[in-house]
This record gives sequence, structure tokens and C-alpha cells, in this order.
Amino acid sequence: MPSEGTTSQFPSRLREARERGGMSQAELARRLGYTHRCNIYPYERGKVSPTLDLCERMAEALAVDPEWLAGWSDEGGPGGDVTARPSELPLTRR
Repeated sequence: MPSEGTTSQFPSRLREARERGGMSQAELARRLGYTHRCNIYPYERGKVSPTLDLCERMAEALAVDPEWLAGWSDEGGPGGDVTARPSELPLTRR
């Protein structure tokens, strides 16, 4: 993520997308290949900025546009026009 201005939106957008998708931190962590929710918490708190690759993986798991998640665009957020189709996303148990 190239600048501080764009990363300032990332934590709130990450949490918004996760919550609107009905996903816990633990579920998002699992979809990303982590074993515990503590791997997601620092990103939602703005303590750590993701790499571009991780931002793209998070966006895919959350069914949002990576550019929206990164704060580079206002289009493609939760419930909007997204890049991944639901049929392409990993199945989750609820």
C-alpha cells in the first residue's frame, strides 16, 4: 500500500467488509490460511499495513474490490460491484 493516506481507510474498510459479510476475525483468518484471529486484529486496528498481495487475498475472501479495500476507490465495497463472484469464493460454515 503506497501511502499513509490510503492505509488510513484500510482498517475501517476491512472491518466493515468482514462484518457486513457476517464473518468473524477467526473465519477471515482461516480463509487466508492463518490459524488464529490474532492475525487479523492488527490490520483492523491499523497497527500493521498489508502487502499488496495480502490486500488482494483479503479482498477476495471478503468479496470486495481490492482497490476499495485499500482506499483507492469508493466503488466495489460490500454489497457493491465486486470482482469476485460468490460461486468463486470458498465455502463457509455458519
